[in-house]
Amino acid sequence: MRNRNYTDNDRPRLTAIQLINTAIGILLLFALGVTLLLLLAGCAGEDSATGSPADSRTGSAIAFSVGDSTARAATRAAQGTIDLAVLKTKGFGVFASHTGAHPYVSTTTRSNLMHNQLVTYDNAYGVWTYTPLVYWPNGTTGDKDYVTFFAYAPHSDLAGGCIADMSRSDETGDPWILYQLGGTETDWKSSQVDLLYDFKKDQQKGDAPSVRVDLNFKHALAALGDRVTVTCDESVAERLKGVYEGTPVTLTVNRVTIDYQLTRKGKLVLNGSTQPNWQAVESEDAKVHRTLTFTPNLVMAQATSATAADIYTFDSGTGHGIFYIPVESGTDKQRATVTIDYTISSGSPAEVTEEGSAESTIDLSFVSNPSEGRDLNITFRIP
Repeated sequence: MRNRNYTDNDRPRLTAIQLINTAIGILLLFALGVTLLLLLAGCAGEDSATGSPADSRTGSAIAFSVGDSTARAATRAAQGTIDLAVLKTKGFGVFASHTGAHPYVSTTTRSNLMHNQLVTYDNAYGVWTYTPLVYWPNGTTGDKDYVTFFAYAPHSDLAGGCIADMSRSDETGDPWILYQLGGTETDWKSSQVDLLYDFKKDQQKGDAPSVRVDLNFKHALAALGDRVTVTCDESVAERLKGVYEGTPVTLTVNRVTIDYQLTRKGKLVLNGSTQPNWQAVESEDAKVHRTLTFTPNLVMAQATSATAADIYTFDSGTGHGIFYIPVESGTDKQRATVTIDYTISSGSPAEVTEEGSAESTIDLSFVSNPSEGRDLNITFRIP
C-alpha cells in the first residue's frame, strides 16, 4: 500500500481532531470523577449528619425510634417476655397507611405504604433501620400528607409460631394479626411468645431530618400466675391443735396444680389507643387447657402442743407466668383452677391420718385491665 504524504494543511487538522478526542476523554473522566466524588460526599454527609443510613435524602426517608415507655413497661418476669433488649434482637413489624390530605378518622385505611415491614436495630449506629427505605409521600394539596402507622412485636414472617396469620396488603381496613397460644397442655413455657403493639395516627413529615416516628409499645396479652404462694388460715392451726395428743400434728402440702382454661386464639386489630383491640375468632375448639404443677412436699402447718402451732408459706418464686388473650370466645369463660393436695400426719413415728384436697377457681373475666404491664400473682389460702 502506498504511503500518503500529508501536506502542511493536513497536519493542523489532524492535530485538532486528536486534541478534541483527547479533551472529550478527559472531560468524561473528569465528569465521572466529579459524580463519584459527589456520591461519596453525599454518603459521608448522610452518615455524619444523622448517624443512620435510614435517614438519607435529608430526612425524607421514614425513620423510627422506640420510646422509653417500652422499657419502663417491661415489669413482667414470665418466660418469653419482650423488653427493650429483646425487642432490639427480634425487631418489630410495621404497617403504614397513606391517607393523603384527609386524617385517619375520615378515611378508609389500607397498607398502601408499608406492609409487615421488618424494622431491626443497628447496633453500629444505635438506630432502628429497615430496607428498602420508604419515603414520606409528597402532599397532594400542597400540605403535608397524613400517614398512620400500626406496629407490633416481635416481627413474624408467618413461618410458624404464635402469629398464625395477618391482613394482606390489598385488604381495606386497619391491619390485624391472628395470635394463638403456643405449646401444649403440659409443655408451654418455652413456646409462649409475648406480644406488643402501638398505633400512631396522622403522622406527617417533620421539618428537620432528625424527626422520627416515635413508637411506645404496649402489652397486648395478659399475664397470670408468675408467682404462686400457698399459706394456711388460722383455722387450720386451730384444728391441728384440737387433735394434738402428745405428738406433733402436721399438715403437708404434697402437690399444687393450676389448670388454666384459656381462649385458643384471637385477632388483634392494630388500632388500639389505650387498650388492645382484641376480637374473637370462632373456629376450632374455643378453649385450650394449660397446666402447671409443683410438688413441694412442704410442711405448711404444725401443732407442737394443744396451744401452740406454726404456719409456713409455699412460694414458687417468679418466672411461672402464662400469657393469655384477654378476649372470650365460645360459651365457657377463661379461668384458673388451683388444686392443693395435702396430708395430715401425727404420732411418733408419724403416720398419715388424713388425705385431702382443697380447690378454688378464679374467673379471669373479672380481671381489670388485664393487658397492663404487670404479672397477676396467685395466692391460695387453705381454709
